[in-house]
Amino acid sequence: MTTPNGYPSNVAADGARVAVQAGTAYVDTITLPGDVQLTVGLDASPEARYRVGVENLRSGNPGAARTHIWDAMMSGYGGSDVLFHWLVAMLSGRTVRHFTPQETDQLRRSRSRYAEANGDAWADGVRLIYRLLDSALPALAAQAGPKAANTDMSLLVKQFEDLGADQRDMLRPNLELFLTDSLQDEMWQHELDIAQSRQRSGGRDRRAWMFFQPVPAKVSLPPPLPERTSGADRLVMHASAWLAAAVAGYLGWELLWNGAFLGLLACAAALAGGSVAAAADLELRFLTRRHRLKGEQFRAPDQPAPWPPGDDLAIRMDKLFSSYFARYAPDKAERERWEAAVAGLRRFHRDELTAVCKDSGIPASDVAWLIRYEVRQLKQRWQDGTLREYQRQLLPHPGRAVARRTGLAILVLGSAWAVATLRAHPLAITAALASSLWAWRCWLHISLERRRYAADSQEHAQRQAAIDEEFTRWSGKLEVRPKDEDMARWLACDQTVLLGMALDHFQLPRSRLTAYAFLEKPGVATRRARIEGGPLRYASYQLTIFLLAEDGVRQVRASLDFTTGTLTIRERTSYRYDAIVSVRVLREAQRGHKFELRLTAGDPITLRVRDTDPEGILQDHDTRPAEDTREPGEAEEDTALDATSMASLLHILERAAGDRRDRIRERERTSARPGNDAAIRGPEHMK
Repeated sequence: MTTPNGYPSNVAADGARVAVQAGTAYVDTITLPGDVQLTVGLDASPEARYRVGVENLRSGNPGAARTHIWDAMMSGYGGSDVLFHWLVAMLSGRTVRHFTPQETDQLRRSRSRYAEANGDAWADGVRLIYRLLDSALPALAAQAGPKAANTDMSLLVKQFEDLGADQRDMLRPNLELFLTDSLQDEMWQHELDIAQSRQRSGGRDRRAWMFFQPVPAKVSLPPPLPERTSGADRLVMHASAWLAAAVAGYLGWELLWNGAFLGLLACAAALAGGSVAAAADLELRFLTRRHRLKGEQFRAPDQPAPWPPGDDLAIRMDKLFSSYFARYAPDKAERERWEAAVAGLRRFHRDELTAVCKDSGIPASDVAWLIRYEVRQLKQRWQDGTLREYQRQLLPHPGRAVARRTGLAILVLGSAWAVATLRAHPLAITAALASSLWAWRCWLHISLERRRYAADSQEHAQRQAAIDEEFTRWSGKLEVRPKDEDMARWLACDQTVLLGMALDHFQLPRSRLTAYAFLEKPGVATRRARIEGGPLRYASYQLTIFLLAEDGVRQVRASLDFTTGTLTIRERTSYRYDAIVSVRVLREAQRGHKFELRLTAGDPITLRVRDTDPEGILQDHDTRPAEDTREPGEAEEDTALDATSMASLLHILERAAGDRRDRIRERERTSARPGNDAAIRGPEHMK
């Protein structure tokens, strides 16, 4: 349905409006080998922990970065660059309000330990961050002295501009946390300009989609079946040939001894005719069998055979084939004809590739490139009219049939003349015929197998060469795959641009915001991928941003096509702080948490979150016993929103609800004073 403003909206049970709804269908979940390391073993060195922490920070995992870098520092690995990255990780995705007493104590300890840092760009950055923190954290400012909290913010901004480029890029997104009024607006505009210039930088429209492509696995087709003949078969063939030659030689000698030169000539003609007939028959039999074998590949199955229960690989492979055959299917007018024409080949390639993956342990997603290639080739051949090219290639030459018939006729006539000439040797003639027939049958079986194996080997080599060429082409194309760091930077730029769009729509300067928070939800039926140890990245997102201004809350929901960086605002909502009745979080058994924002009028705003860390995300916001709110028969949901964003949202909305109660009490006190008509003010500025 749509809202009165014309923006789409979902409807949940009891009329609750859903701001973020789960139940997303995912496709092609991929884990990629990382080009950088985001995890570390328990026995890793302090330097390795620090490097992993930095990579996590660049990939948008500040929580993991804080942990790894702090562990490295506590193991004696230090320096101004180490401390700078840890401090940036402490600020990333948070406000100073989120600092726990333990973290404040960590800040004090690290400051005293590295107070005398070297005079390089990293040390300058460390000193600037601590001066910024002194202005916001009284407990930390007390350590630095009474003048620390009174530092001129404009002077600190000037010191920021004097930092190195690397230090400015890492610190800039967090600097506005400490700024107010015109300085904040100026810094925000600078940050927005940078985000807009970098949003599609680095060839994003050409490279972002590659992140969601699995690393292709090299596929080796199963070798052709070996010749189904044994040494005994070949021994029998040679024995039968020698026997037939011996009997034929005896008959020739008898004809020559008796002076039956015409009979000898007829016998030689019979042997020649038999040889011609046998060679032609071999060719015709081979082509007939090959044609029948190829026809079996094209024959559509009567009905699809169900896969054995629990055969996840086969089921996944079948889904991939169905997906790509549907993607490359022609127009509706020709779709049925296309599906009927390739049904048998689809089954053949699916079964073959499934067997290859089972034998080599390759997951189905890693051979998706080959499935696409095979389907494209089938469609191309179907459009070119070469799908059944084998029928033309295996069509026997008309002369073969003529040669067989002529050879058989000469064999029969020559044999009859030889028999008429040697009436006195019926047993020899019978033995000659029997041995010749036996030798022909043995030779035919082995020759057909050799021809079959040679044809299969040639076809296998051609197919394998084409597959290897496609593998090389596809692997080369993915060499410019973006790093996880690039994905994190693009997503951060998207969020900054969306914030700018929301501020422009509501005509709010940045300095009038007391706080804001993002919620990231994967789009519907979207691809997702992650490098080892990294966060999940999605090809499309549904972003929701909450803006807390002095006069109320603004909420914007937008769709993001991550592969192109295209943002589309879907819904805008505004409500005053007085309209917030409560912010409620319920733990749901086996499903994470349910967040509910109730307003004085209208339906509540509800979202459900499957926690990535159920023990740590919402523990500060829900002190009630666990409650299972799942309705009977309700489908299991599967989504994981950003934990840091979720915590930030709960902080600011619970603060807004608390401010509303404070204002109500203040209004009651004010109204009780005679002649006092002071206006109700908004919440205090949140640092």
